[in-house]
Amino acid sequence: MPLTVVSAKRPVRPAPFPLDELHTDPARPNPPRPLAPATGWDGLFQRLDKALHVYHRFAPRGCAGPP
Repeated sequence: MPLTVVSAKRPVRPAPFPLDELHTDPARPNPPRPLAPATGWDGLFQRLDKALHVYHRFAPRGCAGPP
């Protein structure tokens, strides 16, 4: 089976043990990252990504593509 097919299906199995020790703060395992400065490419693409996520959330269903 091709690797792209397997990765598209995203097979996930829960771990039989907690993984809290992998995070620096178990209460907030995925804290929001600060945005890069808007003057660089990474800052531009971070803001574009945020804008597209907001658009996808509020766009009419026919315009936003598949759910």
